[in-house]
Amino acid sequence: EDQHGQGQAPGFLQDIDEDFHRSNRIYLPLDEMQRFGVREMHIAQRSTSPRFERLIQFQIQRADEMLRAGSPLGSQISGRLGLELHAIILGGLRMVEKLRRREDPFKRPTLTPLDRTRIIWCAFKQGGRFISSSPHYRMSDRS
Repeated sequence: EDQHGQGQAPGFLQDIDEDFHRSNRIYLPLDEMQRFGVREMHIAQRSTSPRFERLIQFQIQRADEMLRAGSPLGSQISGRLGLELHAIILGGLRMVEKLRRREDPFKRPTLTPLDRTRIIWCAFKQGGRFISSSPHYRMSDRS
């Protein structure tokens, strides 16, 4: 069940600052913000406190787990839809990797053209089935 919209978590986590300052929205679960001691003012002030960092890392880990749990679905569906599911999952995993490595949780990471090429190539290669078997999947680049 997708209680907190976590199926879209990588997108929500890459746009925290923009969502708040342009749309006055926070896509982090309120109950989890409270549990980690994070308030709206932390986001408004772009505060990168240890509490906020723990909340974001918790969200990133959950997104990673959900993407990996859903990865076998692409192999169960044939044709274009299966390929698209593989690409979505691979793209989400790549974004999770970038989210983990960024130093500023308010800076928006993006997929590069090389990332996109690798995602499509990996989606075609063996139908992307290898992603669910490796707990440390990486597309192995430094960007």
